[in-house]
Amino acid sequence: MHRRQWLIAVWSLVLCATLCGCLAFIEPEEPPATWMPLPTRTPADTPSGAASPSFTATSTSTATPKPPTATATTPITEATETPQAMTSTPTMTSTPTPESVEGWRGKVHGLPEDALFDDYFRRLGGNGGQYGIEGTDAALEEELARWRDSERIIRVWGTLQRDVEDYGDVRIHVERLEVEALPPTPAPDSELVEGWIGTVHSLPSEAEYDDYFYAQSPISGQYGIASDIDRLARELEAQRDTGTVIRVWGILDHDVSDYGSKRIMVTRIEEMEP
Repeated sequence: MHRRQWLIAVWSLVLCATLCGCLAFIEPEEPPATWMPLPTRTPADTPSGAASPSFTATSTSTATPKPPTATATTPITEATETPQAMTSTPTMTSTPTPESVEGWRGKVHGLPEDALFDDYFRRLGGNGGQYGIEGTDAALEEELARWRDSERIIRVWGTLQRDVEDYGDVRIHVERLEVEALPPTPAPDSELVEGWIGTVHSLPSEAEYDDYFYAQSPISGQYGIASDIDRLARELEAQRDTGTVIRVWGILDHDVSDYGSKRIMVTRIEEMEP
C-alpha cells in the first residue's frame, strides 16, 4: 500500500512538470490589430502623367494611433482665360487683286454649240493653260470671234479673273489685243521660170554685179540674170538698157551671190513683138 502511494505521487509530479512545459510554449494572447485607412489623394494632388503611388494598410499591436488631422486644401483648378485672351481680334478680309495679263500669246478656240460657253483662249509659252476669254466692249468681242479657230496667234492684254462662270472657272478680260503677222513663207532653193516677161538693166560700174532682170509678169520683182549658154549670155548683155521686152525661161535660184541674192539661169529667150 505504501508503494502504490509512492508511485502515484511520482506520476503526479511527472504530469505536473509536463503540463508546465507545454504551457511555456503557448504564446500569450495579443490584443487584436487595429486597421486604420491612410489618407487618400485626389487627382489634383497627383502630377499629370505621374503614376499614382499605391498605399498598403499596416497593422500595429500597440495602442490605437491618433487619427490624422484633416487639413483643408485648396482645389487646383485650371486657369481661366481672361476676357481679353478669349476675345479674338477681327481680321480684315481683302478682295483678291485680279492678275495682270501682259501680252499673253495664244489662240482662240471655239467650243461645241451645246457647250455652256462659246470659246476659250489657249496660251502659248509661259505657264500655258486654257482660259475663258471676253472683250471689254463689242469691238473686242467681234475681234475675238473673228480669230476664233483661225490658227492665227494673237497677243492679249487685260486682267485674269478667277472663280467666275466661264471656261475652267477663269476668264481673261481683254482690254487690248494684237494679231501677230504671219511668218514669211520660206523660199525654196530654186523654182521654175516659165515665160516671165520683163526687161534687162545694167548696174553702175562700181556695183558688185553687172545687170538684173526687172520682171513685170506674171510676177513683179528684180532678179540677177545669167546663162551658162554662151549664146544666151551674149544676148542678155545685148538687151541691157534697150527697153526691149523679152520672155525668159530657166531656173530661179535663191540665196546665191547675185543681185538681191536671186538669179535666173536662163535656158531660153524670146523677144516680145512691139
